[in-house]
Amino acid sequence: MSETINNAPSLLILAAGMGSRYGGLKQMDAVGPSGETIMDYTVFDAIQSGFDQVVFVIREDFENEFLDQVAAKYKGKIKVDIVHQDIYGFVPQHLDISKRKKPWGTGHAVLSACSKIHKPFAVFNADDFYGRDAIQKIGHFLQNGVSPDHYAMVGYPLKNTLSGNGSVSRGICKVSDEGELIEIEEHEKIRQKGDDIVFGADGHTTLPGNALASMNLWGLHPAIFPILEYAFNQFIIQHYKEEKSELYLPFVINQRLKDGHANVQVLNTDSQWLGVTYKEDLQQVKEGMRTTVENGEYPTPLWPKN
Repeated sequence: MSETINNAPSLLILAAGMGSRYGGLKQMDAVGPSGETIMDYTVFDAIQSGFDQVVFVIREDFENEFLDQVAAKYKGKIKVDIVHQDIYGFVPQHLDISKRKKPWGTGHAVLSACSKIHKPFAVFNADDFYGRDAIQKIGHFLQNGVSPDHYAMVGYPLKNTLSGNGSVSRGICKVSDEGELIEIEEHEKIRQKGDDIVFGADGHTTLPGNALASMNLWGLHPAIFPILEYAFNQFIIQHYKEEKSELYLPFVINQRLKDGHANVQVLNTDSQWLGVTYKEDLQQVKEGMRTTVENGEYPTPLWPKN
């Protein structure tokens, strides 16, 4: 009997952030009509798209709550692993980081999962609803196109990723005619101002609404882990005394692009993005999910009890 090759990818969900602007653990909030979280919909779509493992990066201090309220629902549906984004993880012991209170950013968060992921994987934020089309496309790429130096990213029109309740930060993408990522430039304080989208403290500089924004949905090869570890080693030596500096995953990928060591295929999607940056965004996400369910895209409840 020939051996069956399982090329099902893994799903990595970053859920360790406190959500400082939001003021709480927004990853745990119910947005679906039967109490589902955004993560529930992400995992549901991932299972439908061929993923067979989900790894959650969380803070150790809310593991029990997370296991009871979130992870228990997936038992028997997909393999679940949990890792902690520990502030001291991958930090040389001789460095004094005793004043540090928050994790080291998305680059460090992904690195924290290296012991549990050994095959191509997709990176998702826990508090972003990406939509089925986006997840299907990244899943297809991971099963057919990924390699140690060839990644993918899903991009969304900037106008579809704003909050009506305050400014947001977004990575704005420059893409080649061949559909490959040239660079990502981080923009802060992006908000709607009349008919324009502006950014920065002064609000005088505009961005086009169809500019492509990265929402941190990546398709990666596990060969990225030693690259992230090296990048974090360089970062921590320079920034360990700073209380808020973070190593962002897009920064590491950007550097790989500039050095000519990798390329990134940009996948466009017509999925509806929904996200919670501020508490006031929660009601809008609930309304969006209710509409999606009423249109027949998801069952309710999403995870029926046996």
